[in-house]
Amino acid sequence: MKILCGFKGSGKSTLARACHRLWGITIADTDSLIEEAYYRGTGRRASCREIALCEGEEAFRLREKEALNTLSPNSCAVLSVGGGALEEAGNIATMKSLGSLVYLRAEVELLWERIAASGVFPSYLDVHDPRASFIAIYHRRAVTFERCADYIIDTHRHTPEVLASLLAEECGPL
Repeated sequence: MKILCGFKGSGKSTLARACHRLWGITIADTDSLIEEAYYRGTGRRASCREIALCEGEEAFRLREKEALNTLSPNSCAVLSVGGGALEEAGNIATMKSLGSLVYLRAEVELLWERIAASGVFPSYLDVHDPRASFIAIYHRRAVTFERCADYIIDTHRHTPEVLASLLAEECGPL
């Protein structure tokens, strides 16, 4: 299993979908797993952002850990995980037991432009200065991503199809 990690806007889900489209491989996304588990437990549909705002960051991270723990190395060929998942050492160990971590690296300003353009800010950003809080989180998490990643792919100026080819070429068979 190749586990795609990186920041919001780095292209994790887009790359996973491109791999599925190109090669028909199975893919999964921890955000979707969290949202489905929330629905099964509450009967209500909600995005990860809404779940984190409603239940708090700590409860959301627990849901994230539970989602990872439901997986096995054969669950899918490509898994995309939220950026905060790597802030928990136990999650890193779980992910490493499932497969190879692939950090999709992108420049902080490009990521911020994508987040700002979406108009929906992640729940973990400071509402009074989301840009400054994103940049601070970027610098903190980037160190962890680079330290933990088995592979690093720079996503800047590549189409999802090119990134899919790079993933297969640089990180081994999918």
